[in-house]
Amino acid sequence: MNAPLIDSHCHINMIEHPDGPPAVIAAARAAGVEHMLCVSVDLASFTEVKALAAEYDCVSASVGAHPNAAPPAEATVEEL
Repeated sequence: MNAPLIDSHCHINMIEHPDGPPAVIAAARAAGVEHMLCVSVDLASFTEVKALAAEYDCVSASVGAHPNAAPPAEATVEEL
């Protein structure tokens, strides 16, 4: 029995593909990836990442601050 493949850190929303995120997700699924944790690098990009997770059962969302970025303002529970 093969273990499921899970991408534990990806940036689907940042990949430039002519057919957009649906094509990126489809390619990952075709390669055997069953689930992806899409990580946003700031609160602004979290909206895109959260929308992907809402649309695709195989995508989960995470929000954080990239270590090379200026310290962000702390997000409220409502924003998340």
